[in-house]
Amino acid sequence: MTLRSFVEDSIPREKLEGLALPAEVSTLLREPPLNSAWIPEVSTWATLLAIRDLLGFDDGAWLAWFEPRNRQALTNPVLRLVMNFSSPEVLLPLSQAYWAMTHKGSKLTIVERASHALTLALEYPPGLFDREVASTLTVSFSVPLRLSRARSATVTLKSWAPTHSMFQAEWE
Repeated sequence: MTLRSFVEDSIPREKLEGLALPAEVSTLLREPPLNSAWIPEVSTWATLLAIRDLLGFDDGAWLAWFEPRNRQALTNPVLRLVMNFSSPEVLLPLSQAYWAMTHKGSKLTIVERASHALTLALEYPPGLFDREVASTLTVSFSVPLRLSRARSATVTLKSWAPTHSMFQAEWE
C-alpha cells in the first residue's frame, strides 16, 4: 500500500495544527512519503486511522473514502496491466507473493478455492490488525478483484482474532 495516495490532500493543513498526534503520524500527514518509501505497517495504519478520526467518518463513509484511494494506489502501469488482463483465477494466486513483497511481518494465504470464490487467511503479530483494520482490508482485497475481470466481486471479513483474520472473496 502506498500511503501517499491516501494522505495527500486528504486533511486540510489547518486541521493538523495543535493536534496531539504521535510524531511519526504527524510527519506522515504533513509530508506524505514518496510511493517508493517503505513505511512500517503500524505507522501506515495509525496514520490512516488518524485520518478517519480527523474527518469524522463512520464505517460506511470510511470505506467509501478508502476505496477510490486504494484504486489510486494501484495506478502503477504494470499492476494495472496485470489486473486488467487477468482473470481472478490468475490474479489471486499472485496476491500472496504481492502481499509478501509489500507487507512485512504478516502472511496472506489462500486456504480454500472454489469456482468464483476463495477464502484468504491473514496471519500477523498480536494486535497488528484490529477488527476495524481487518474490516478495511476487505476493500484492499476487493479492489484488485474488481480491476480484474471479476464481476460483482465482494470480499467479506469471515472472522477476526488478535493474530489472524479470514476473508471470503466471491465473484461472477
